[in-house]
Amino acid sequence: MKSLFVSFDRTMWHVVRSWMRFAVEERPPAPSKVELYAAIRRDARAGMSGPAIEKKYRVGRRTIVKALSIGVA
Repeated sequence: MKSLFVSFDRTMWHVVRSWMRFAVEERPPAPSKVELYAAIRRDARAGMSGPAIEKKYRVGRRTIVKALSIGVA
């Protein structure tokens, strides 16, 4: 017995594949960890809150804690 959703699955695969291509092409290159941690420390020194930093850089709380725990003189 043939599946009723074969044509739907094929159509949706093309939609998903084209969306994935768009998502990958439009994303800016990720900064290195050194640059990211430096930016997090800079914003924290400027008084930006933890949740604001999380949203700005799309990182979690643990990443912010790591960045702030690394002491750079």
